[in-house]
Amino acid sequence: MNIISAETFFLWKEKQITKGGDNKSLDFLIDSLGGLSHKELNLLKIKSEKNINLKITLDLLESFWDKHLKYSIPIQYLSGISYWRDLKLEVSNKVLIPRAETELIVEIISGKFNNKREKITFVDLGTGSGAISIALALANPNWNGIAIDNDKNAV
Repeated sequence: MNIISAETFFLWKEKQITKGGDNKSLDFLIDSLGGLSHKELNLLKIKSEKNINLKITLDLLESFWDKHLKYSIPIQYLSGISYWRDLKLEVSNKVLIPRAETELIVEIISGKFNNKREKITFVDLGTGSGAISIALALANPNWNGIAIDNDKNAV
């Protein structure tokens, strides 16, 4: 853990935003790599906490932020994490980052088969991160899923 003062942290954060990008992306980077959630960030603003703990140094966080800005690399690929629905998924640049629109697929399929006790087997071809299969399996515990991808690096 890296212990730094809240004042140092907020000065650092302000400096990063002046380079470009947006607060939401920087907050996601701080959450996924630094271990400080958006909620904790907001609480820091109103609490009189003197120190905070980060998983990595500010210098390392800054290097990831700079890569994001310079090369337009999505934060999800830099951190290896994507939040989607109620899931925290591991992702790499070998898969597409699950989008909010993809949630409709889960909703439509679950809606078509609304008998939760019915046993169904589904197949997710080209699963990538596995987001759809994981969400379907969690939403419908009696269902069996087969998720495959022809790229061994994707799954």
